[in-house]
Amino acid sequence: LATRAPPLPHGGAPARPGAMDITVNVTDFKSLSQSELIMRNLFAAVQIGSTRIPGRGVLLQDARFRSGTVENPLILTLKNSQTETVMYVRNIPISVVLEHGGLLERWVAVYPPGDPQNLHFDAGATPKDGCPQVC
Repeated sequence: LATRAPPLPHGGAPARPGAMDITVNVTDFKSLSQSELIMRNLFAAVQIGSTRIPGRGVLLQDARFRSGTVENPLILTLKNSQTETVMYVRNIPISVVLEHGGLLERWVAVYPPGDPQNLHFDAGATPKDGCPQVC
């Protein structure tokens, strides 16, 4: 997962009061499904606040957002388009992206809806082998 946003200055407040431009890319994935049929029908969508941008498949390029707050997380959803079933979800705090100089490029574990592991995001954690993940 690659996410870009303007970095926070030393005081911790956004450089410009108001909107931040945020760009999201999903460039790779691992261990999402062993079924070719499910993989053909799986697609990613990203959302910040009320703005939702769907992809055509799991990979997503240059999804652009304008957010006025770091309170709304980036929500990554992987959904089966055939059954309309949400397979995986991940909430990523925008503040974590800003704390990493405005750029977060890393493998991120994704979890089934309702999994308590989605409640905490550690930017330093590396997903375990075999764990569903996106980059």
